[in-house]
Amino acid sequence: EASTGELRETAERLRLASEAAGFGTYEYIAETADAFWSPYLRRIVGIDGEAALSLDDVIAIVHPDHRAMVRNHVLGYAPQPGLRELEFMIVRPDGEVRWLLDRGQAISDEQRTGLRVMGTVLDITERKRNEERQRLLMAELDHRVKNILSNVSAISRLSSQRAQTVAGFVEALDGRIQAISRAHGLLRRSAWTGASLAELASESLSPFRSSGNIEISGAPVRIVPELAQSMALIFHELATNAVKHGALSKPQGRVKVCWMRPSPGQLRLVWHETGGPRPTSPTRNGFGLTVLQTAASDLGAVTNCHFGDEGFVYALQGPFEILASEAVVVPFDRTQIACVDARKAPGTRVLIVEDEGLIALQLQQDVERAGHQVVGPARSLRHGLMLAAQEHIDAALLDVRLGQETSAAIAEQLLARSIPFAFTTGYADSVMLPDHLRNIPKLSKPYVGGEIVKMLNSLIGGVGQMHNMAAASPLD
Repeated sequence: EASTGELRETAERLRLASEAAGFGTYEYIAETADAFWSPYLRRIVGIDGEAALSLDDVIAIVHPDHRAMVRNHVLGYAPQPGLRELEFMIVRPDGEVRWLLDRGQAISDEQRTGLRVMGTVLDITERKRNEERQRLLMAELDHRVKNILSNVSAISRLSSQRAQTVAGFVEALDGRIQAISRAHGLLRRSAWTGASLAELASESLSPFRSSGNIEISGAPVRIVPELAQSMALIFHELATNAVKHGALSKPQGRVKVCWMRPSPGQLRLVWHETGGPRPTSPTRNGFGLTVLQTAASDLGAVTNCHFGDEGFVYALQGPFEILASEAVVVPFDRTQIACVDARKAPGTRVLIVEDEGLIALQLQQDVERAGHQVVGPARSLRHGLMLAAQEHIDAALLDVRLGQETSAAIAEQLLARSIPFAFTTGYADSVMLPDHLRNIPKLSKPYVGGEIVKMLNSLIGGVGQMHNMAAASPLD
């Protein structure tokens, strides 16, 4: 009796210790294929009772994707000493999926039951969730860094096209990078939830303000975070032009920046210069006007440039204010933009979907220089879906991330139409994409023109492969 009492006390101490450590214990008898689980292991898995479980009972609890792996793991035990480990998923009776870590040791006891396996099982669900969050965070960081590099690359290449001197190029490039940096800092302080238009205007124009030469007024307004950098570039280009050619080039010159809500969901921003030289309409689009019209595209806005006797006036109107938990950027009609000098190039029609305005502009120029015609660029999921469904397209380049969404739905439409396409992405892997889209060709950011031409040549020459992928796509 004393011996039995000691055994019970030892077993109870083991049970309390294992539960305190957060793991269950088990014993598996190979000869009968019976498994005996501790009460704590049963609670982890979500089953009741005390009877032995068969190997089939155990496998039935395992996630379907891992059943073959777990069965092979159990049957692969041998009497040689050594610890074996396996991480796998289970599905509890309530439908919850959990990750478990099994550590087992084979024991040979030929006099009793032959081969036995003794082991512990630890619930590692929270660890796996943390690993997944960390992986997604690293992928997002990688994406943002590469997008920043792509923006810098686009700014430098676009700035160099009109630069007269190296010093002028360096000055222009530095100013534009600083404008984006100020917007980034403002977004960081707001935890990327949006940007105050008043703060953005004040910070973007601070290098140009002195003695009340710039007046900023308007109701409190927050704009969506994806568009803050475009708005910062608008302010920078307007101020730079005013310093070189407009009101800020004269001591008496003044600039008034104001905004109002002309209708529900619409915001109208006006830049009005007075006291400067008489403005003249430009004969060609430089970087400044190109940025203004491209940034307007980002904002889903309509712009107007007026070169009147009273001074230069720039107006921007669109749905770029945060009105609810979700903001929508709508497509726009380029013919509504007074400053646009559109090009129509012959050749292959290439759809471009890219939510970063400067990157889209540089990508468009590279594609057009290669002799193709650009469809778009589309800068939102909705605009991309519309173009993918309605336009004649020979090939497409899709940015993976479009604000808070992905271009997967556009890719599905292109697959259904057997249109070859590639993803342009700042992600090092395909973590944002469904499994069946992860083998689509990818163009990693930042990229150069030669890579784009090579990718398009590959896409246009490989239409047959896209037919095969369309047949395998789960679009039913």
